[in-house]
Amino acid sequence: MPKVEIRRIQDGDRPAIIALSREIWGDDTARRLDQHWEWKFETNPANMDDEPVVWVAEDEGRIVATVAGMWTRFKIGSEVTRQVWTTDFMVDPAHRGRLGLQIGKHSIFWGPHITMGYPVDERVYALWMRLHGSDTAPMVVHSYIIKPGYRLRRRGAPLPIVRLANLAWRTAMAVRSAFVKGAAPGVNIEEITSFSPAYDELWDRVSDGYTISVVRDQAFLRWRFLHCPSRRYRILQATRQGALTGYLVFRIADDEHHRVGYIVDVLAARRDGETIRSLFLHAVRVIRDANTDTLQFYTTDRDPALLRDLRRIGFLASRISNKGCYYDHRDEKSGADITDPANWHATHADSDLDLY
Repeated sequence: MPKVEIRRIQDGDRPAIIALSREIWGDDTARRLDQHWEWKFETNPANMDDEPVVWVAEDEGRIVATVAGMWTRFKIGSEVTRQVWTTDFMVDPAHRGRLGLQIGKHSIFWGPHITMGYPVDERVYALWMRLHGSDTAPMVVHSYIIKPGYRLRRRGAPLPIVRLANLAWRTAMAVRSAFVKGAAPGVNIEEITSFSPAYDELWDRVSDGYTISVVRDQAFLRWRFLHCPSRRYRILQATRQGALTGYLVFRIADDEHHRVGYIVDVLAARRDGETIRSLFLHAVRVIRDANTDTLQFYTTDRDPALLRDLRRIGFLASRISNKGCYYDHRDEKSGADITDPANWHATHADSDLDLY
């Protein structure tokens, strides 16, 4: 069998990569990859150069494996460095095994930066760990149930039973909310459609509270939420006495069996519980009024105050959705302790997890 060549992407490879994605993951995933290509790999403001971070394995002229990456500016303590989110890993079934390890090594060890991923497939996570990756904080999904009857509906329960379950739950949550601290009177929440230069100032002001995080400046926010070709995000802005104090981004999606609200990102000063609570309460109200069944928020954050507020607001269920791993190949490893999962802050906004 001829030796498989592993190399960086070249002009003309994209159609073959999309075809491989269609073969492995199906038409919908392939369509989304094609739709997001320029946005993910070419117009990202954090890109280091003009060449996309995409590796392919070629066997007799046919692309049989690929792995890609999305650049971000990454804050570690007081240092800002570069980091690559690993995405779109796929290997032709006939070539699985050693080739997955080989192309994985190329994507991880090619430069002095941090490589990170939250694989959606447990097998991919196991492969990364075989390449001596380090565990980091897992991505946890916190769920706010609005209409529990959707689960009964999926199981074929009669409509009166579904309505009764929804009514009983709504009554219980209304009683519970009477004992929950409401939005702070001094915090104003409004929906916006753009990010002003004040968001650079917000990040500079609050970033000390986030030890390890993607840099959430104006350039990142505009690219991530305003220019994404497949998502319509809604943005809530919090101010206090006219000064910007935080934001929250959400979207609403109709899945196969129910309607879901997703809180994709949120940022405020670490100890500004009034802003965080006001943003979440406003988002919950808007999403609930949109006739949704459930609301989800994905984060690695372990801040006790945030988790306490989430429970008080009504995010009563949580579970690990993705395990995380990283590789640190910086020439000089300065900054905060990257080995401590408690230092990491990530949401579905950081990579492409919210796109599939």
